[in-house]
Amino acid sequence: MNPVKLMGAVMIVSASSWVGLRAAFCARRLDRQLKELSAAFTLMECELRYSGQRFAPLCRMLAARSGGTVGAFFGRIAADAEQPDYEPVGETVRAAKLTNLILPPSTLLSLERLIDGFGRYDLEGQIKQLQLAAKEVEKQSAQLREGLDNRCRTYELLGICTGAAVMILVI
Repeated sequence: MNPVKLMGAVMIVSASSWVGLRAAFCARRLDRQLKELSAAFTLMECELRYSGQRFAPLCRMLAARSGGTVGAFFGRIAADAEQPDYEPVGETVRAAKLTNLILPPSTLLSLERLIDGFGRYDLEGQIKQLQLAAKEVEKQSAQLREGLDNRCRTYELLGICTGAAVMILVI
């Protein structure tokens, strides 16, 4: 076999496999982020009910206790909330982009309602908003977890098989 064709075949299979592996990685990362966000919401509700922390210190505490991207997200929110000219409108989407927090649109919208509107309600209203956001996260998490392992395996195999099929067609 010609070395150029062999190298091309390896590149085709590698690229296609990478796409499949990357899709599986993204699905697993989303599942992990939703679990971390759910845990952060539980902690947030407890802190609001029993200590009544202000917004910036609450986000700072969530950043310290949450891991990964969710911790970085709350850290970014806390850093921005401590600024004297802090304007919460649009802050959630901006912080999510800066920290690579990738969420489904409905989950991001409920998180945006919670974070951007924080402090505009009394304690019970704030907890209600928090519970609505937590329910949305749980719903998305349950939908994602349903068959996650099979879906990831399918992505991986589809990437490899597609690469092999294209390689056969090219050669």
